[in-house]
Amino acid sequence: MNRLVPLAVIASIVLVMGTANALTTQVVDYKAGTVISAGSAFASWGVANLDENGTPYWDNKSSDGSKKNVGYQLTGTPNGTMASPPGALDYLTDSGNVGQAVPDWYFKDHSTFATLRFELAGKSNVNEFGLYEVDSSGNPTGSKVTVFAGADTPVKTVTTPITWTAFGVYLKSGSTYYYSQSSLNPAGDTTYQHFALFRQTPGTWSAARWWIGIEDLPYASNPNEGNPNNDNRGDYNDMIISMEAIPDASTWMLFLSGVPALALLRRRRA
Repeated sequence: MNRLVPLAVIASIVLVMGTANALTTQVVDYKAGTVISAGSAFASWGVANLDENGTPYWDNKSSDGSKKNVGYQLTGTPNGTMASPPGALDYLTDSGNVGQAVPDWYFKDHSTFATLRFELAGKSNVNEFGLYEVDSSGNPTGSKVTVFAGADTPVKTVTTPITWTAFGVYLKSGSTYYYSQSSLNPAGDTTYQHFALFRQTPGTWSAARWWIGIEDLPYASNPNEGNPNNDNRGDYNDMIISMEAIPDASTWMLFLSGVPALALLRRRRA
């Protein structure tokens, strides 16, 4: 009996540590520009940090050429192609492991919205971008709104009515859906975050303007955009969306503008 006690204690410690290290779904207040849940934070970086070494998790090689991942696009250096790059914006990361992705996150606010305004300026021509509703427990309700269809061409602006208080973003690449809550993704990508979330403060109309860099390839088929230092992959420049809540005379609107990450580039990748 005495020999079993230490083993039981060790087993308990391992179980507790394993549970503590699991990052729960993170909730971001899209108007206030803050993280509502514990476990993540917005971290800063600069041009000097860009070296395609996988830290931060989106700073990887790009199939489009040298120094073209989302970090180079946002800063316009040296090979960025955005017309008006916003600069080195704070990004959402695991606060216990800064530099690594938050696998699951979605936006939330205590009010509802009436109209969403979106603008697309550049993207891969096989991708569809949209929003999906999340309930009060963080579960998808099954409701989706397609913002940009695969056949859309830049520059395009759309508006659509919506009444959700919480939502995530999704990408449809070919016939595959990827969600900002990665646990909803197909097998092999359930811990791989396809959306890099950046925060610009203040925004034009509210506390924050959001920029989302999107990776459209599954993890397993994207070794060329990896690096030798860690297991991170993806250039997150396949579509770059900006989003902001706009106060209107009668309601709030979300303004999303797809910025030309690769203005004239049209590519289909295996």
